[in-house]
Amino acid sequence: MDKENLETNTFSVTTASSQVPLASTVIKEPELVTIIEDMPLTMEQIEEEQDLLEEAEDELEPNENTPLIRSTETAFDKSGSSFFTHNSKSFTTTFTTSQASLFIPSFQFSLYSSVVSISRSLNQRSVAISMNGESSKSKSTTMTLFERLSEDGQATTILALWNMINMILASSSVLAMPYTIALGGFAALFLILVIGFFDDITSVLLVECLYEISPKSRLRKRVRASYAEIAADVWGPMGGRLVDFITVSLSYCCCVLMVMVMGSSIMELLRSLVVLSLQEWCLLCALAMLPTVFIKRLSILAWLSMLAVLAVFIIIFIVLGFSLGDSNTWALENIPSFNLNTFSVSLGIIMFSYCGHTVFPGIEGSMQEPKKYKKVSHGAFTSVTVMKFLVALFCCLTFGSNTQSIVILNLSSSYGSILSKIATFLVIVNIYFSYPLNMFVVSGTLDIVLLPKFPICYKDKRYNYLWVFVTRTILVFSTLGIAIAVPHFGLLMSIFGSLFGVCITLIFPCLFHLQLKWNKLRWYSKVFEMFIVLFGMAAGTLGLIYSSIALKNAVN
Repeated sequence: MDKENLETNTFSVTTASSQVPLASTVIKEPELVTIIEDMPLTMEQIEEEQDLLEEAEDELEPNENTPLIRSTETAFDKSGSSFFTHNSKSFTTTFTTSQASLFIPSFQFSLYSSVVSISRSLNQRSVAISMNGESSKSKSTTMTLFERLSEDGQATTILALWNMINMILASSSVLAMPYTIALGGFAALFLILVIGFFDDITSVLLVECLYEISPKSRLRKRVRASYAEIAADVWGPMGGRLVDFITVSLSYCCCVLMVMVMGSSIMELLRSLVVLSLQEWCLLCALAMLPTVFIKRLSILAWLSMLAVLAVFIIIFIVLGFSLGDSNTWALENIPSFNLNTFSVSLGIIMFSYCGHTVFPGIEGSMQEPKKYKKVSHGAFTSVTVMKFLVALFCCLTFGSNTQSIVILNLSSSYGSILSKIATFLVIVNIYFSYPLNMFVVSGTLDIVLLPKFPICYKDKRYNYLWVFVTRTILVFSTLGIAIAVPHFGLLMSIFGSLFGVCITLIFPCLFHLQLKWNKLRWYSKVFEMFIVLFGMAAGTLGLIYSSIALKNAVN
């Protein structure tokens, strides 16, 4: 690529002649970075920054540290495409970027381990990129399996707000909010607000860790692309892999809970027609969801995810409507008094309900105006926290100590109307369409870790169909096995939240921010962030201990 062409395109990516090298570092072009303290830049400073970026490109080598230059154009295929694409010369990934950024923000994170393990395990497989249509002037670059959808920079502020609300407003967590009040009383109700506020703060802190200030131009440049890369910069490769593990574990735990919720909902919906146990219904649900995990086209997953999101909002409106309809029976006595044993269980459930931080860097990276991320975060957490607070309060005032871990079961048993049946059916729809998305992350990670060890199972190879069938089937039935062995939705959610949720939402963002920005923080900011860390550690410990004790008693 000659100098004139480089300056004309300003590092834009043209899908016809070249592709962008991908790796673990991100360099923003000048028009996409933000200026610190609103200090205007001179033309000389801007030209100097441009020269630095040109020098960075000239020095690119095909290794795992090759920087990614973010562009206003996207290099990803616009058509509905398969998540995995493999042939004898390359191991690449293409996506439906516009659909993914709108409907599936779960894919807007990159796994740190994929950057390292793929390039090594595949013997540094590279793709020759033809520059200006001349193969003789081609360069090579290592392509990672999980490419960064978040780097398209095409999402509006409203779209980013929509994506963020979707990630922290999951049906399973919303339906468990009334149960937390039945366990923890007014203290748990207050805790919903506190944890929502803390998670909003840590969301902003996490995104701040993506940026560093250029010493020469005073530009705020996005030098990290994901949560895992932040962890890797702070704690080394093991830190990145730890965040990977927690991210995938949360998706897997969600799948376990979904099997449980779907089985319970169908059993309640059809109890007058078919008499089966919860375990039998869960088995049927797993069999019904098994075909969905073989979907590999993002265009299909996008629409399924959209239907699931719409179902959540309708469910919330129906639940609030029924609760308000019975407001004449409300009494403060319906909310139990404080009990440390049960309150600690509610801690984990509430923390699990706000787990969305792994995709926030991706959502911020997809924004046309990244400087507005803080407003987006405040708006998303405020609206979701208010919804969770109202659902928890109204339903607990309505059902009192009889509130079940899945409040939709109270609704179905207390009201025999068609509307309550519709609400239960919508829960089933939401779970059925949400399951393949979460399992897609888990199965994709399994492919990253294990598939390179079995070259004969690559796509277009002889035994690929066998690999896909066996691994996906094992994953689905493993979630079924856990759901059947431990049929306690609220307690499992509390354990997952206390073990994984508290780390990803409260502890890690503050620790990373403190280490990366220590010299730039005021003393009260340091104190506040350390307080959040201590709060998270105490809440996670209490939740894990008391949830485990309660689960042991329930099983025995």
